[in-house]
Amino acid sequence: MSTLELTESGLRLQLSKWESLAAMRGSLDVKWSDVIDAHIDDKALRVGLGLRVPGTWIPGLIVAGTYYWAHVWTFAFWRRGQQPLVVNVRNLRWSRLVIGVPNASEVVRQINERIAASH
Repeated sequence: MSTLELTESGLRLQLSKWESLAAMRGSLDVKWSDVIDAHIDDKALRVGLGLRVPGTWIPGLIVAGTYYWAHVWTFAFWRRGQQPLVVNVRNLRWSRLVIGVPNASEVVRQINERIAASH
């Protein structure tokens, strides 16, 4: 099962080998200096993420991989039962990350507090 860790150096999305296969990439590390903000966006998955290049999409079950739409690259990993957390980033291939977590409001609070404390 995927886990999102908030470490001293940044965010770490840890994927299992099967999740990595679905997302077509391994785990992901983002430095705090590259995190702009975080918020909850329940519509992020319902509206659609765009073209999947590459990844896996099974409606209502899993969204995993890289997506492109309107000049925005998104990396997503979400499974049924999780809340979508959107993290806007810079200096990466993607402009945003859409990550499924069980407690999105708490994670958003922690990320935004960490960003505010570093400025």
